[in-house]
Amino acid sequence: MKLVREHIILEKFIEDSDPISDMGIGMIEKTNRFLEDNEINFKFDDIKILDPRDKRGLIESLLSMQEYDILEFLLEQSLIDFNDVALFADNYGIPLRNAAYKQDWKTCKFLVDHGIDLEKTITSAKKHESFWTLKRLLEFKEMLEKNQI
Repeated sequence: MKLVREHIILEKFIEDSDPISDMGIGMIEKTNRFLEDNEINFKFDDIKILDPRDKRGLIESLLSMQEYDILEFLLEQSLIDFNDVALFADNYGIPLRNAAYKQDWKTCKFLVDHGIDLEKTITSAKKHESFWTLKRLLEFKEMLEKNQI
């Protein structure tokens, strides 16, 4: 009976294939569906060679739609880095500043938990942002310190 099961499995999945991908599930497939559904003209395999502006746009789209599982997967694969200078130049913490401005505390927490330095973002915001963005970053910092998030 064991040979029959192995034979059936081998018919379903060829040796050089990825069963998760072949079934249309998994994070790569989910990422590709997200890209396709949002009319973004590249696939998962293209992310590592993207121009920094395109990569920044992808990060911002995923954050605005709260696709945290895709973002975590891309971080794990080292395909994105929220601290990449090429993506954000001297404007450190743009994703965190944008989320704070919108009072999207869940996204703010996600970003801080995944490596964005809140203090460095506040310093950068003092140079580049409006009063309201800075005020909301400071509100977020206070909520973090009081464990309200």
